[in-house]
Amino acid sequence: MLAFASGAPMISLRLAVPVALLLLTLPPLLRAQPRVVAAERVLRGGGRVSWSADGSRLAVDRLGVDLKFTLWTMDPSGGDLRPVSGKLAALPKGSAGQPGWHPGGRWLVFQVHDPALKPIPGVGPAAQSHMTGPGGGVNNDLWLAEADGTRAWRLTDVGDWGGALHPHFSHDGKRLVWSALRPGNGWSIAFAEFTPPAGDTPPRLGRVEHRTPGNMAFYEVHGFSPDDREVLYCATPAKADYWKLDIFAMDAASGSARRLTRDEEWDEHAHFSPDGEWIVWTTTRGIEQPRSGMTPTTEYWAMRRDGGSASRLTRFNRKGSPEHLDGRRALPSDFDFSPDGDRIAAYVQSFGSPGQAYRQDLVLLRIEWPAAGGR
Repeated sequence: MLAFASGAPMISLRLAVPVALLLLTLPPLLRAQPRVVAAERVLRGGGRVSWSADGSRLAVDRLGVDLKFTLWTMDPSGGDLRPVSGKLAALPKGSAGQPGWHPGGRWLVFQVHDPALKPIPGVGPAAQSHMTGPGGGVNNDLWLAEADGTRAWRLTDVGDWGGALHPHFSHDGKRLVWSALRPGNGWSIAFAEFTPPAGDTPPRLGRVEHRTPGNMAFYEVHGFSPDDREVLYCATPAKADYWKLDIFAMDAASGSARRLTRDEEWDEHAHFSPDGEWIVWTTTRGIEQPRSGMTPTTEYWAMRRDGGSASRLTRFNRKGSPEHLDGRRALPSDFDFSPDGDRIAAYVQSFGSPGQAYRQDLVLLRIEWPAAGGR
Protein backbone atom coordinates (compact mmCIF):
# COMPACT_ATOMS: atom_id res chain seq x y z
CA MET A 1 0.00 0.00 0.00
CA LEU A 2 1.03 3.59 -0.55
CA ALA A 3 2.31 5.39 2.55
CA PHE A 4 1.05 8.95 2.30
CA ALA A 5 3.57 10.46 4.71
CA SER A 6 5.31 13.63 3.54
CA GLY A 7 8.94 12.89 2.81
CA ALA A 8 8.37 9.13 2.76
CA PRO A 9 10.28 7.11 0.15
CA MET A 10 8.62 6.33 -3.16
CA ILE A 11 6.62 3.11 -2.79
CA SER A 12 6.77 0.61 -5.63
CA LEU A 13 3.44 -0.65 -6.95
CA ARG A 14 2.64 -4.36 -6.52
CA LEU A 15 -0.09 -6.60 -7.85
CA ALA A 16 -1.21 -9.83 -6.26
CA VAL A 17 -2.49 -11.44 -9.45
CA PRO A 18 0.34 -13.53 -10.96
CA VAL A 19 -0.59 -12.82 -14.57
CA ALA A 20 -0.81 -9.08 -13.91
CA LEU A 21 2.54 -9.25 -12.10
CA LEU A 22 4.08 -10.92 -15.13
CA LEU A 23 2.76 -8.16 -17.38
CA LEU A 24 4.12 -5.47 -15.10
CA THR A 25 7.58 -7.02 -15.08
CA LEU A 26 7.83 -7.13 -18.85
CA PRO A 27 10.57 -4.82 -20.15
CA PRO A 28 9.33 -1.50 -21.61
CA LEU A 29 10.06 -2.73 -25.13
CA LEU A 30 7.31 -5.38 -24.81
CA ARG A 31 4.68 -3.12 -23.21
CA ALA A 32 2.62 -0.75 -25.31
CA GLN A 33 1.26 1.50 -22.54
CA PRO A 34 2.78 3.70 -19.84
CA ARG A 35 2.25 2.79 -16.20
CA VAL A 36 2.66 4.25 -12.73
CA VAL A 37 5.48 2.50 -10.83
CA ALA A 38 5.63 4.58 -7.64
CA ALA A 39 3.68 7.25 -5.78
CA GLU A 40 4.18 9.60 -2.86
CA ARG A 41 2.15 12.37 -1.27
CA VAL A 42 4.55 15.28 -0.97
CA LEU A 43 2.24 18.02 0.32
CA ARG A 44 -1.01 17.94 2.29
CA GLY A 45 -3.09 20.88 1.10
CA GLY A 46 -1.27 21.09 -2.23
CA GLY A 47 -3.21 22.38 -5.22
CA ARG A 48 -2.78 23.42 -8.84
CA VAL A 49 0.82 22.97 -9.84
CA SER A 50 3.54 23.93 -12.34
CA TRP A 51 7.04 22.39 -12.63
CA SER A 52 9.98 24.68 -13.43
CA ALA A 53 11.87 24.02 -16.67
CA ASP A 54 15.06 23.12 -14.80
CA GLY A 55 13.19 20.63 -12.60
CA SER A 56 14.27 22.21 -9.31
CA ARG A 57 11.02 23.85 -8.11
CA LEU A 58 7.27 23.37 -8.07
CA ALA A 59 4.84 26.29 -7.92
CA VAL A 60 1.58 25.40 -6.18
CA ASP A 61 -1.52 27.12 -4.84
CA ARG A 62 -2.85 26.20 -1.39
CA LEU A 63 -6.25 26.69 0.23
CA GLY A 64 -6.04 28.50 3.59
CA VAL A 65 -8.31 28.49 6.62
CA ASP A 66 -9.81 31.74 5.27
CA LEU A 67 -10.92 29.74 2.18
CA LYS A 68 -8.59 31.76 -0.06
CA PHE A 69 -5.81 30.32 -2.19
CA THR A 70 -2.24 31.59 -1.92
CA LEU A 71 0.77 30.88 -4.12
CA TRP A 72 3.93 29.09 -3.00
CA THR A 73 7.05 27.41 -4.40
CA MET A 74 8.73 24.27 -3.07
CA ASP A 75 11.23 21.62 -4.04
CA PRO A 76 9.75 18.49 -5.64
CA SER A 77 10.20 16.44 -2.46
CA GLY A 78 7.82 18.75 -0.58
CA GLY A 79 10.46 20.70 1.34
CA ASP A 80 11.62 24.32 1.31
CA LEU A 81 8.09 25.75 1.04
CA ARG A 82 8.31 29.48 0.28
CA PRO A 83 5.45 32.03 0.01
CA VAL A 84 5.02 34.08 -3.15
CA SER A 85 1.65 35.85 -3.18
CA GLY A 86 1.71 36.37 0.60
CA LYS A 87 4.71 38.68 0.20
CA LEU A 88 3.14 40.84 -2.51
CA ALA A 89 1.22 43.77 -1.00
CA ALA A 90 0.26 45.07 -4.45
CA LEU A 91 -2.03 42.11 -5.20
CA PRO A 92 -5.81 42.34 -4.77
CA LYS A 93 -6.98 40.58 -1.60
CA GLY A 94 -8.72 37.64 -3.30
CA SER A 95 -7.39 34.15 -4.06
CA ALA A 96 -4.13 33.80 -6.01
CA GLY A 97 -3.39 30.57 -7.85
CA GLN A 98 -3.15 28.53 -11.06
CA PRO A 99 0.60 29.19 -11.49
CA GLY A 100 2.68 28.78 -14.62
CA TRP A 101 6.47 29.07 -14.74
CA HIS A 102 8.20 31.15 -17.36
CA PRO A 103 10.82 28.84 -18.97
CA GLY A 104 13.60 31.10 -17.74
CA GLY A 105 12.67 30.15 -14.16
CA ARG A 106 12.59 33.71 -12.83
CA TRP A 107 8.90 34.58 -13.14
CA LEU A 108 5.50 33.05 -12.48
CA VAL A 109 2.25 33.93 -14.22
CA PHE A 110 -0.90 33.32 -12.18
CA GLN A 111 -4.50 34.39 -11.56
CA VAL A 112 -5.72 36.74 -8.86
CA HIS A 113 -9.35 37.35 -7.94
CA ASP A 114 -10.12 41.05 -7.50
CA PRO A 115 -12.86 41.45 -4.82
CA ALA A 116 -13.34 45.08 -5.92
CA LEU A 117 -15.07 43.86 -9.09
CA LYS A 118 -18.83 43.39 -9.01
CA PRO A 119 -20.06 39.98 -7.78
CA ILE A 120 -21.61 37.65 -10.33
CA PRO A 121 -25.34 38.46 -10.33
CA GLY A 122 -27.81 35.79 -9.23
CA VAL A 123 -25.16 33.49 -7.78
CA GLY A 124 -25.06 32.36 -4.15
CA PRO A 125 -22.00 32.63 -1.87
CA ALA A 126 -20.72 29.06 -2.38
CA ALA A 127 -20.97 29.19 -6.18
CA GLN A 128 -19.58 32.72 -6.16
CA SER A 129 -16.50 31.50 -4.27
CA HIS A 130 -15.98 28.63 -6.71
CA MET A 131 -16.49 30.71 -9.86
CA THR A 132 -14.10 33.46 -8.72
CA GLY A 133 -11.48 31.04 -7.41
CA PRO A 134 -8.44 29.80 -9.38
CA GLY A 135 -10.52 26.98 -10.90
CA GLY A 136 -13.28 29.31 -12.13
CA GLY A 137 -11.44 32.43 -13.24
CA VAL A 138 -14.33 34.94 -13.17
CA ASN A 139 -13.23 38.41 -11.99
CA ASN A 140 -9.64 37.11 -12.17
CA ASP A 141 -6.77 39.00 -13.75
CA LEU A 142 -3.41 37.64 -14.84
CA TRP A 143 -0.38 38.78 -12.88
CA LEU A 144 3.35 38.18 -13.28
CA ALA A 145 5.62 37.96 -10.25
CA GLU A 146 9.23 37.29 -9.43
CA ALA A 147 9.29 33.72 -8.15
CA ASP A 148 10.83 34.91 -4.89
CA GLY A 149 7.84 37.19 -4.27
CA THR A 150 9.74 40.48 -4.47
CA ARG A 151 7.80 42.19 -7.31
CA ALA A 152 4.56 41.72 -9.23
CA TRP A 153 2.84 43.31 -12.22
CA ARG A 154 -0.74 43.15 -13.48
CA LEU A 155 -0.93 41.83 -17.06
CA THR A 156 -4.67 42.12 -17.77
CA ASP A 157 -7.61 44.28 -16.72
CA VAL A 158 -10.72 42.15 -17.22
CA GLY A 159 -13.32 44.42 -15.59
CA ASP A 160 -16.58 43.34 -13.97
CA TRP A 161 -17.57 39.74 -14.84
CA GLY A 162 -14.62 39.25 -17.15
CA GLY A 163 -12.04 36.62 -16.39
CA ALA A 164 -8.82 34.73 -17.05
CA LEU A 165 -8.07 31.05 -16.52
CA HIS A 166 -5.13 28.63 -16.92
CA PRO A 167 -2.28 30.83 -18.24
CA HIS A 168 0.66 29.03 -19.88
CA PHE A 169 3.88 30.28 -21.45
CA SER A 170 5.22 28.80 -24.67
CA HIS A 171 8.45 26.84 -24.23
CA ASP A 172 10.44 29.64 -25.84
CA GLY A 173 8.90 32.11 -23.39
CA LYS A 174 7.74 34.49 -26.11
CA ARG A 175 3.98 33.83 -26.01
CA LEU A 176 1.27 33.47 -23.41
CA VAL A 177 -1.97 31.56 -23.88
CA TRP A 178 -4.96 31.47 -21.53
CA SER A 179 -8.74 31.15 -21.43
CA ALA A 180 -10.36 34.59 -21.49
CA LEU A 181 -13.88 35.57 -20.48
CA ARG A 182 -15.22 38.75 -22.10
CA PRO A 183 -18.67 39.95 -21.00
CA GLY A 184 -20.99 39.78 -23.97
CA ASN A 185 -18.60 37.51 -25.89
CA GLY A 186 -18.16 34.51 -23.61
CA TRP A 187 -15.05 32.36 -23.28
CA SER A 188 -12.25 32.22 -25.84
CA ILE A 189 -8.66 31.04 -26.23
CA ALA A 190 -6.41 34.10 -25.94
CA PHE A 191 -2.89 34.46 -27.38
CA ALA A 192 -0.46 37.33 -26.85
CA GLU A 193 3.22 38.04 -27.36
CA PHE A 194 5.05 38.43 -24.05
CA THR A 195 7.79 40.95 -23.32
CA PRO A 196 9.46 40.29 -19.94
CA PRO A 197 10.30 43.01 -17.43
CA ALA A 198 13.67 44.70 -17.73
CA GLY A 199 14.93 46.94 -14.95
CA ASP A 200 12.22 49.50 -14.23
CA THR A 201 10.32 48.61 -17.41
CA PRO A 202 7.32 46.41 -16.58
CA PRO A 203 6.34 43.30 -18.56
CA ARG A 204 3.96 43.74 -21.46
CA LEU A 205 1.46 41.68 -23.42
CA GLY A 206 1.10 42.45 -27.12
CA ARG A 207 -2.18 42.55 -28.98
CA VAL A 208 -4.47 39.80 -27.67
CA GLU A 209 -5.90 37.45 -30.31
CA HIS A 210 -9.09 35.62 -29.31
CA ARG A 211 -9.97 32.30 -30.95
CA THR A 212 -13.16 30.25 -30.62
CA PRO A 213 -12.62 27.01 -32.58
CA GLY A 214 -15.90 25.18 -33.07
CA ASN A 215 -17.84 28.06 -31.45
CA MET A 216 -17.98 26.27 -28.10
CA ALA A 217 -19.62 27.60 -24.92
CA PHE A 218 -16.52 27.14 -22.77
CA TYR A 219 -12.78 26.73 -23.37
CA GLU A 220 -10.10 25.76 -20.86
CA VAL A 221 -6.49 25.97 -22.02
CA HIS A 222 -3.94 23.35 -20.89
CA GLY A 223 -0.72 24.48 -22.55
CA PHE A 224 1.61 24.24 -25.54
CA SER A 225 3.09 21.14 -27.15
CA PRO A 226 6.88 20.76 -26.62
CA ASP A 227 7.54 22.27 -30.07
CA ASP A 228 5.02 25.10 -29.41
CA ARG A 229 3.11 24.25 -32.60
CA GLU A 230 -0.07 23.11 -30.85
CA VAL A 231 -2.12 24.07 -27.81
CA LEU A 232 -4.15 21.52 -25.87
CA TYR A 233 -7.52 22.58 -24.49
CA CYS A 234 -10.87 21.18 -23.46
CA ALA A 235 -14.21 22.60 -24.55
CA THR A 236 -17.94 21.94 -24.26
CA PRO A 237 -20.69 23.01 -26.66
CA ALA A 238 -23.24 23.41 -23.86
CA LYS A 239 -23.05 26.18 -21.26
CA ALA A 240 -22.15 24.83 -17.80
CA ASP A 241 -22.41 21.19 -19.01
CA TYR A 242 -18.94 19.95 -18.12
CA TRP A 243 -19.97 16.34 -18.71
CA LYS A 244 -19.62 17.13 -22.41
CA LEU A 245 -16.03 18.39 -22.15
CA ASP A 246 -13.71 16.90 -24.77
CA ILE A 247 -9.98 17.31 -25.43
CA PHE A 248 -8.75 19.15 -28.53
CA ALA A 249 -5.39 20.18 -30.00
CA MET A 250 -5.27 23.50 -31.88
CA ASP A 251 -2.64 24.52 -34.39
CA ALA A 252 -1.08 27.61 -32.82
CA ALA A 253 -0.44 29.22 -36.20
CA SER A 254 -3.60 28.49 -38.21
CA GLY A 255 -6.13 28.02 -35.40
CA SER A 256 -7.44 24.76 -36.85
CA ALA A 257 -8.33 22.15 -34.22
CA ARG A 258 -8.37 18.37 -34.05
CA ARG A 259 -10.58 16.49 -31.62
CA LEU A 260 -8.87 13.88 -29.47
CA THR A 261 -11.73 12.49 -27.35
CA ARG A 262 -15.28 11.67 -28.45
CA ASP A 263 -17.31 10.46 -25.51
CA GLU A 264 -20.01 11.55 -23.10
CA GLU A 265 -17.45 11.98 -20.32
CA TRP A 266 -15.83 14.76 -18.33
CA ASP A 267 -12.44 15.11 -20.13
CA GLU A 268 -10.10 17.82 -18.83
CA HIS A 269 -6.52 18.82 -17.86
CA ALA A 270 -4.59 17.43 -20.83
CA HIS A 271 -0.81 17.78 -21.13
CA PHE A 272 1.74 16.51 -23.64
CA SER A 273 4.57 14.36 -22.33
CA PRO A 274 7.85 16.26 -22.69
CA ASP A 275 8.78 14.33 -25.85
CA GLY A 276 5.37 15.10 -27.41
CA GLU A 277 4.51 11.45 -28.05
CA TRP A 278 1.83 11.02 -25.37
CA ILE A 279 -1.02 13.03 -23.87
CA VAL A 280 -2.18 12.46 -20.30
CA TRP A 281 -5.54 13.82 -19.17
CA THR A 282 -8.14 13.41 -16.43
CA THR A 283 -11.46 11.75 -17.25
CA THR A 284 -14.54 10.03 -15.88
CA ARG A 285 -14.13 7.34 -18.55
CA GLY A 286 -14.80 3.82 -17.26
CA ILE A 287 -16.19 4.95 -13.89
CA GLU A 288 -19.84 4.31 -13.06
CA GLN A 289 -21.33 7.41 -11.42
CA PRO A 290 -24.21 9.89 -11.71
CA ARG A 291 -23.77 12.25 -14.66
CA SER A 292 -24.41 15.38 -12.63
CA GLY A 293 -22.75 17.74 -10.20
CA MET A 294 -19.37 19.48 -10.13
CA THR A 295 -17.27 16.88 -8.28
CA PRO A 296 -16.88 13.90 -10.63
CA THR A 297 -14.83 10.84 -9.76
CA THR A 298 -11.89 10.81 -12.18
CA GLU A 299 -8.65 9.04 -13.13
CA TYR A 300 -5.68 9.89 -15.34
CA TRP A 301 -5.58 8.24 -18.74
CA ALA A 302 -2.88 8.32 -21.41
CA MET A 303 -3.19 8.35 -25.21
CA ARG A 304 -0.90 8.82 -28.16
CA ARG A 305 -0.69 12.34 -29.57
CA ASP A 306 -3.15 11.35 -32.34
CA GLY A 307 -5.73 10.24 -29.74
CA GLY A 308 -5.11 6.51 -30.23
CA SER A 309 -4.00 3.74 -27.84
CA ALA A 310 -5.86 5.24 -24.86
CA SER A 311 -5.59 3.41 -21.53
CA ARG A 312 -6.07 4.12 -17.84
CA LEU A 313 -2.91 5.32 -16.12
CA THR A 314 -4.03 5.56 -12.46
CA ARG A 315 -6.40 3.79 -10.08
CA PHE A 316 -6.91 6.25 -7.24
CA ASN A 317 -10.50 5.04 -6.88
CA ARG A 318 -9.88 1.30 -6.75
CA LYS A 319 -9.74 -0.05 -3.22
CA GLY A 320 -6.57 -2.01 -2.62
CA SER A 321 -4.59 -0.17 -5.28
CA PRO A 322 -1.40 1.56 -4.13
CA GLU A 323 -2.56 5.08 -4.96
CA HIS A 324 -5.97 4.71 -3.27
CA LEU A 325 -6.37 7.58 -0.78
CA ASP A 326 -7.31 6.05 2.57
CA GLY A 327 -10.76 4.95 1.38
CA ARG A 328 -11.54 8.37 -0.09
CA ARG A 329 -13.23 9.17 -3.41
CA ALA A 330 -10.59 10.88 -5.56
CA LEU A 331 -10.66 13.56 -8.24
CA PRO A 332 -7.14 13.68 -9.72
CA SER A 333 -7.21 17.07 -11.40
CA ASP A 334 -4.60 19.40 -12.86
CA PHE A 335 -0.98 18.23 -12.98
CA ASP A 336 2.38 18.89 -14.59
CA PHE A 337 5.21 16.75 -15.91
CA SER A 338 8.79 16.88 -14.68
CA PRO A 339 11.09 18.10 -17.48
CA ASP A 340 12.39 14.56 -18.09
CA GLY A 341 8.84 13.14 -18.20
CA ASP A 342 9.53 10.50 -15.55
CA ARG A 343 7.26 12.07 -12.92
CA ILE A 344 3.89 13.76 -12.65
CA ALA A 345 3.06 16.25 -9.89
CA ALA A 346 -0.68 15.70 -9.43
CA TYR A 347 -3.28 17.87 -7.70
CA VAL A 348 -5.67 15.31 -6.17
CA GLN A 349 -8.93 16.38 -4.54
CA SER A 350 -10.72 13.80 -2.40
CA PHE A 351 -13.84 13.21 -0.33
CA GLY A 352 -14.29 10.78 2.53
CA SER A 353 -17.42 9.36 4.07
CA PRO A 354 -20.13 11.78 5.24
CA GLY A 355 -18.71 14.04 7.91
CA GLN A 356 -15.13 13.75 6.67
CA ALA A 357 -13.54 16.92 5.37
CA TYR A 358 -12.75 17.68 1.75
CA ARG A 359 -9.01 17.29 1.19
CA GLN A 360 -6.35 18.37 -1.29
CA ASP A 361 -3.06 16.55 -1.78
CA LEU A 362 -0.08 17.03 -4.06
CA VAL A 363 0.95 13.52 -5.13
CA LEU A 364 4.11 12.64 -7.03
CA LEU A 365 3.69 9.77 -9.51
CA ARG A 366 6.64 8.06 -11.16
CA ILE A 367 5.88 6.94 -14.72
CA GLU A 368 7.48 4.19 -16.81
CA TRP A 369 6.98 4.68 -20.53
CA PRO A 370 7.15 2.18 -23.40
CA ALA A 371 10.56 2.23 -25.01
CA ALA A 372 9.26 3.87 -28.19
CA GLY A 373 8.08 7.09 -26.52
CA GLY A 374 7.27 9.17 -23.52
CA ARG A 375 10.76 10.36 -22.61
